[in-house]
Amino acid sequence: MLTADQQKSISSHVPYFRKYLRSEEGMKDLENRRRKSQYFQKLKQRETPQIDENEIERIVSILWATAMWGNKQRYVERLINENGVAKVRTELGHLLSADEPVAKRYGRCVANLKYLGCAAVTEILCYAEPDKCCMWNERTRRALQILGFENLLPVRKQQLTEEELDSFNAVALEIADLLREKGCSDVDLIIVDFFLYEVWRRVSMKGPDVNKPILSHNEIRNEIAQIGSWLGFQTSTEKWIAPGAQVDVVWTAAIGNLGVVNYVFEVQVKGSIDGLIMNLMKAVGNPTVQKVIAVSDGAQLEEIRKNVQNLPESFREKLSCWDFQDVTAVYEALQQVQDSISKLALVVDSFQVGK
Repeated sequence: MLTADQQKSISSHVPYFRKYLRSEEGMKDLENRRRKSQYFQKLKQRETPQIDENEIERIVSILWATAMWGNKQRYVERLINENGVAKVRTELGHLLSADEPVAKRYGRCVANLKYLGCAAVTEILCYAEPDKCCMWNERTRRALQILGFENLLPVRKQQLTEEELDSFNAVALEIADLLREKGCSDVDLIIVDFFLYEVWRRVSMKGPDVNKPILSHNEIRNEIAQIGSWLGFQTSTEKWIAPGAQVDVVWTAAIGNLGVVNYVFEVQVKGSIDGLIMNLMKAVGNPTVQKVIAVSDGAQLEEIRKNVQNLPESFREKLSCWDFQDVTAVYEALQQVQDSISKLALVVDSFQVGK
């Protein structure tokens, strides 16, 4: 059950949310989400073999979770190349049509398909079964923190277990009940997702949150990877870039038919600074590496700069430093740019829902 403080916090945002739903923007957003929901619910009725490569591209192209990929075709190619079209078709078919609890289907899908994570899978399930599953993504997590759920739900985790998804959906259903009590109509878990998004957006517009917790190593790593994707790079995480050098993130850019250039990022939350420097020195042994970037807090970056003073100039010239706070600021700014530009519909999607 929601605590009194949680109910009070949710209720304080309801008037602004109802105003948004009545606005032109809100009605347009809601209609777009409803069309997506209708599409996925119709897709549930089809046989698995009918989810061919074109249908896979259509599914991926309409997800907010893949908005970071300006070129959705490249994302689809990566998804299919890594998993095989037959496996992608089978797993998406099982996700949509199997007679199993949503959490169990979710768990199987994220375990079996590379490059289709929690945000995308829960979004598909929310559209297909809006009475059972809500979307789990970064904005959801931030909104739940704002509303006081940090001690109840794993708001720091990007990937949920099946049990954690069940717990989150139970909370989302209670939020839906409270929204109905407060006068919101036709509330399902798509509406709850809208509400959580508006909570995040309204609070984020007030400026930086000085009480925002420090991100984990993997969260920072994933932000760097997504920044690279937004900028048009092909990105990889936990990649071997040279003998003995597995690095956190690599941004790769192709130069015509001449080859590729790579930019290497190593994230340091805690641990050995000497180990980080040694890993980056090994990375520059790969001739395609143009820059190596150490990512950490201000104090550790200062130590890194001191520790490399006596190292070869050829390495120091390739080394740059990036503060955690700057990484997150860039990530959040690009995320807002992506949201704003997406609303303009500058590029017509060849797989528009309802067309």
